[in-house]
Amino acid sequence: MTKPTLSGIQARIESWDARKWRRAVLATAALALLARAVVIAVTGGGFNLRIFHYFGGLIARGVNPYDAPPGGEFDPRYGDNPPPELLLFAGLLEIHDSPDTLRVFFALADGAVIATVGLWYPRSRTFRANFIAFYAFNPLMLEAWTGFADDKALLLLCTIGVLAGLDAGRLALSWGSAIALAALKWYSVVFAPALALHSARLRSRGWTVAACLAFVGVVALAQLPYLPDSLDAFARRSDRISIDPPIHAAITQLLAEVNLYSTLIPRVFWPLSLGTVYALYLLRKIDIKDTVVLSVFCSYIALPDEGFNRMLLITLPFLFLIGMSLWRWTVLWFLSILAAGAVLVEFRDVDLDLAESLFGAYGSLEHVVFVNVVMVAVLVFYLRDRLGASGPGAVEATP
Repeated sequence: MTKPTLSGIQARIESWDARKWRRAVLATAALALLARAVVIAVTGGGFNLRIFHYFGGLIARGVNPYDAPPGGEFDPRYGDNPPPELLLFAGLLEIHDSPDTLRVFFALADGAVIATVGLWYPRSRTFRANFIAFYAFNPLMLEAWTGFADDKALLLLCTIGVLAGLDAGRLALSWGSAIALAALKWYSVVFAPALALHSARLRSRGWTVAACLAFVGVVALAQLPYLPDSLDAFARRSDRISIDPPIHAAITQLLAEVNLYSTLIPRVFWPLSLGTVYALYLLRKIDIKDTVVLSVFCSYIALPDEGFNRMLLITLPFLFLIGMSLWRWTVLWFLSILAAGAVLVEFRDVDLDLAESLFGAYGSLEHVVFVNVVMVAVLVFYLRDRLGASGPGAVEATP
């Protein structure tokens, strides 16, 4: 019997009936949850999980999380997440007061990402099969968002909803997802004006005004719990821009290494880069999906406290903008395994002198380089596609 080629396997996947494909997606989601259950069992979570558990637990005990008592597990300045997210965590902890409750919830959010992309995202099955396999079983994803435990899957799910709605011409889905994202973490505010302009081009004035009012209304209502103390979260987030020198996996560490970093850089970069993105959109050099993804990316990339978990969050949406070939998926798998190796060496007490000297300590320049290689590769793919370079890029397009 002739061994099927990769192109033959792709053709076979594309030819499956809806029922068979649905089973494959749900099986992938189930296996992904099993993998995450194993990771949860053998790891203890990380700093962010402790923050979520502490401040969510304050609410569960009837304490204002934005006026945390001094001498607690965390300084009150770490109470900088929006009220709806902390209330969500508090509700989960009311069911069972354990950090693992949050970890299981985050794992279920990962399953929702897989099911959403696999079953409903308007791209070919080849793309969706590769994406959900990458998301479900990639060791960097498992380490970043499950081993350390993070809320990023929720935010990615909302971002995917925005992009899926734009791809499918369902603006109500895009606005609903943007509103949910604003309630959970605010940052859809940076692309909401572009979404409004896009809506005005496709829908009536009344429809667009209603969508904008709904967005603004939810953002305002989301701050009502614990008002006015909840507004302190904005100031506490803003204070992070003053961190000097940069920490974690921030690429601005490269500037600090050669004494070129200043806290003025992120403060200037954000409005200039965002203005550039909007100018390109208004000139129709990029489309609305590019604007959404680039707006979020530019809002975070120059911050001095970027960790590899957040770098993944602002990188993965680019995959929905570009053509993905077998070669590109292979590159991303290789680089992400390399990055995961660096993280494992730095955090899991791997006693290998050669690996430790190669990958460096957490927050070192070596760490910055290795954990950002996936982001760099995706940006290269994106620029090649947008600049029209020939190559293996745009071989799998949206049908």
